[in-house]
Amino acid sequence: MEPMCHEHNVDRVIVHLEQIDPRNRSSKQFSTRLGKLLQQQVSNTETCVVKMSQPHIHRATGPMFRLGNEIVEALHLKAPLYQSRTRAESNPAVVGAEQADDDSEPSDVEPSEADAGSGTSQRQSRDYRMKKKMSRDVFRYIVEATDQQLDQMQLSVEDEVQQYWRRQLTSDPSVKLDDVGDALLHALDELLCGSTNFKQLVPAAPSVNVNRSVALAVFPDITYWIVINCQWNTFLCENFGWFRSRLRSLLFHVLYCSNKVYDHKARLNSP
Repeated sequence: MEPMCHEHNVDRVIVHLEQIDPRNRSSKQFSTRLGKLLQQQVSNTETCVVKMSQPHIHRATGPMFRLGNEIVEALHLKAPLYQSRTRAESNPAVVGAEQADDDSEPSDVEPSEADAGSGTSQRQSRDYRMKKKMSRDVFRYIVEATDQQLDQMQLSVEDEVQQYWRRQLTSDPSVKLDDVGDALLHALDELLCGSTNFKQLVPAAPSVNVNRSVALAVFPDITYWIVINCQWNTFLCENFGWFRSRLRSLLFHVLYCSNKVYDHKARLNSP
C-alpha cells in the first residue's frame, strides 16, 4: 500500500478512528482492535499510520479557532467548557465511582443511551448536538467559501471538492454534514494545532509476515483468478473472478531449448 491521493503523491497517510463511548460493549472491537487490524494490512507503518482520533477537536485551542476571526464571528462558534480535575479528585478511592463519572471531561464521542433519562446524560446529549452543529457549520462554510474567505483562513480547497459539495447542498439542503465536518476538523487538528505526538496502533503481527498471492487457472475458454492474503498461518480470500480467455483453436509458437532451439507449432484444443 503506497500513500496516494488521486494523482498526487503524499509522504504519509493518517487514518483517524473516531472514539466510541467506553460504556458501549463493542467499543474496543470498533476502536483499538479495528485500528490494529487496519494497521496490520499496511506494508510500511511509516507511510500509513492508523491512530485514534483526538476526542476534543472542539476545544478552545482546537482547529476551529485557528482559522481566523471571520469564521468564528460568522458562525458564532463557542468552545465547550471542559472541567479539569486533579489526581486526587480522579482517584476512585477518594470519590465515588458515580461522582467520578459525572466529573470527567466531556468528550466529543457520542454519549451512551444506557442512562438516557438521567440529567447527566441529557447534558451530554445536548453538548454532543452542539458540537455536531459546529462541525456541520464549519464544513458548510469552508465548501461555500469564496477565494477571499479561503485566503483569510489560509486554506486551499480543490475546486472539484468544492463543486461536488456545492452540488450536493443544492440538490439536498438537508444532506448530512456533521460526520464529514468532524473528519475535516480531525485533519485540520493535525495541521494547525501541532499535534505531532500520537499513539500509533501498532499491529500485533509484524508486517514482514504479511504477503499477498495471485493464483491463475488458465483453460481454453475461461481463465479464473483469486487473490489470497496470508498473515502467518491465516489465509484470507480477498477477491476472485473470471474472464473469457478465448484461447481455444489459437495457434501458438512454443520455444524450448536442449542442445538446439526448436520452433514448434501447437494448437490448444484441451485443458
